[in-house]
Amino acid sequence: MALTGLNTVVMNRIPQSVKMGTVIGMGALIALIGMTSVDLVVSNDDTLVALGPMDNIDVIVSLIGVILIGTLIQAGVTGGLLIGMIVLTILVWTMNPSVRPDFDVAFSVPGIDTMPWQYFDFGALRNGDRLCVMIPAILSFHIAAVLDISGVTFGLSTFIKEASTDEVHVCNSTPSFVASSIGTVIASCTGSSPIIIAVESTAGIREGGRTGLTAVTVAILFLSTTFFQPLLLMIPSAATAPVLIFVGTMMMGGSKNIDWDCTSEAISAFLTIIMMPFTYSITNGILFGLGSSAMFYITTGEMYCNLKSYWKEKTDILSFSNAETIPLKEKSDVNVLA
Repeated sequence: MALTGLNTVVMNRIPQSVKMGTVIGMGALIALIGMTSVDLVVSNDDTLVALGPMDNIDVIVSLIGVILIGTLIQAGVTGGLLIGMIVLTILVWTMNPSVRPDFDVAFSVPGIDTMPWQYFDFGALRNGDRLCVMIPAILSFHIAAVLDISGVTFGLSTFIKEASTDEVHVCNSTPSFVASSIGTVIASCTGSSPIIIAVESTAGIREGGRTGLTAVTVAILFLSTTFFQPLLLMIPSAATAPVLIFVGTMMMGGSKNIDWDCTSEAISAFLTIIMMPFTYSITNGILFGLGSSAMFYITTGEMYCNLKSYWKEKTDILSFSNAETIPLKEKSDVNVLA
């Protein structure tokens, strides 16, 4: 589907209200992830969620970090997000020596306990019962991946102003689907989860990343982190949460592109937005948005109007074609009669 461009066709058919709602919903989900990581928002048996303890050092540092990063970005400081993370990390290490890393063991060589080919199991291909279970699971993963990648691609493109909100499509989106497909195939050989476009990429985009060189650089840095895993694991959540909250704030700007005066579009967009953080899933938000949009397409009479216009156009074309096939003599007679 990625190579044929069918995934791009599917993405281009998603209504604009759902697409723009996806951008905002992603921002809300990112912010929620950041807030829950430091217990700024916690679960509650009575109200489902509640405000966490404000005397928590992580909560205090995170709120300070949001102000710090916002101030740096407002001042136009290059690398404001990274600078904020470094400052907050040092602050937490200073205030809480127990989480300070041991730099003597900061470096480690990763090991491979199981070889990739040991994960392969083709027994299901010879077992009818297992095959009947496997095929629906594969299709479910595929549909979820297509919707997830479509939503994130449009969201990130809108964030960098590369998506046309008038034509509601993203130019040259096929390579992103192909890259995700290849990555997923490789990941499956190593027993890893499917490779999709990370919504956290918005942090890099906010810092100026625009080309594939940014992705290659990040990939190399990620590879190098395997040797510094003990050190990186000591970076506190209080240093990363403000970045997620800030990025979520930036993604709220897409709400101005939603026609809130149109009830059908407003409800579809709202369901897309609200279901993402509430169900902790981008795919669920898109599904609710598409489902409501499809129902409104029928109940508001838009489908009837489109079908009526379609058949009228077909009838006019057919009538014109029949007129072209009338012999010249008969045409003259018709003109005389007219």
